[in-house]
Amino acid sequence: MTDLVTLDTARGVAYVTLNRPDKLNAINVALRAELLEVLSCVGADTDIGCVVLSGAGKAFCTGQDLAERAPILAGTAIDLGVALEEGINRIILELARLPQPTIASVQGLAVGAGASLAIACDIVLASQDASFHFSFSRLGLVPDSGASWLLPRKIGLARATSTFLAAAPINASRALDWGLVHQTAQQAEDLDLFVRETAEQLAGRSLDVMAATKSLLSASLDSDLETQLKREAAAQTRAGHGDAYRVALRSFIDRSS
Repeated sequence: MTDLVTLDTARGVAYVTLNRPDKLNAINVALRAELLEVLSCVGADTDIGCVVLSGAGKAFCTGQDLAERAPILAGTAIDLGVALEEGINRIILELARLPQPTIASVQGLAVGAGASLAIACDIVLASQDASFHFSFSRLGLVPDSGASWLLPRKIGLARATSTFLAAAPINASRALDWGLVHQTAQQAEDLDLFVRETAEQLAGRSLDVMAATKSLLSASLDSDLETQLKREAAAQTRAGHGDAYRVALRSFIDRSS
């Protein structure tokens, strides 16, 4: 490990930070490897109830480090599809599969694969200076890193289509209006406080319930109502036998009596 990704834990929350501030947290091979390792470890830790992903310095993440693509200009063939499958795609899938709820804490720029990292999280909280750039077409590329799947589900197909084709940035205000961001903060310290409060609240919930809820929501996107009702019933059977429900039920009954 070279500390390109840092991990701090407190009160059941894992704070995962991309740590290349001098490069605006652009993603190179080494950072990808570290991030994948950290996410894998966090996902297996049952003492962790929530995961926060952020970037050090003034940007969240400016996407792929294009310096690694410079050999193309000298005639070296680089298969970008293979690079995706071996790199950032694995990270997006790892994020999506985490049992814990995930929060992206976004300040400054979130560009390309960096924007995909942010919206792959369950909840996105952002500072007023945050902006999301799905600027693939400006580079002569198509959306990747899960963007073409994630963005339409976050803001709708029409808005996603215009965003990708025009490569128009989405500022914090518009992201909030469109539902891409769940809350914005005026100052960086306000964002940090709101992220910490939200993360600790989620970390205090049953991890089994959080994981089951995420699974239900993911399955609903490609499910009919009857199938989803059956999934809910099966999940509720498991939840109903859990300690979290018994504690909450006892508390409610005691307050009502």
